Amino acid sequence: MIVYTADPTTGAYTLVDGVAVKCRLATISMRGATSSPERAELAQLRRLTWGPTYTMPDHAQVLIGGVRYNVVQETITAATYPPTGGVMHYSADVVRAD
Repeated sequence: MIVYTADPTTGAYTLVDGVAVKCRLATISMRGATSSPERAELAQLRRLTWGPTYTMPDHAQVLIGGVRYNVVQETITAATYPPTGGVMHYSADVVRAD
């Protein structure tokens, strides 16, 4: 993926923050949704996972396979290895950009 941050003068996601960051983009299960609106919301989300060497900015847009996704603010989490506390990988929710 390519990670973009916003240009402070225009607000457009044009500043490259990360290039060729290896990642995985997955759908989110709708099993826990109890209503149609909840299922529709979950259908729009994807879960993005990437390695421990890159720190994603909270306000970012990513380009994966020619499609841009916005990182959902405050969803970035780190999976850690319990014995050492070292980060194994990061993940965040993303939604397709308009």
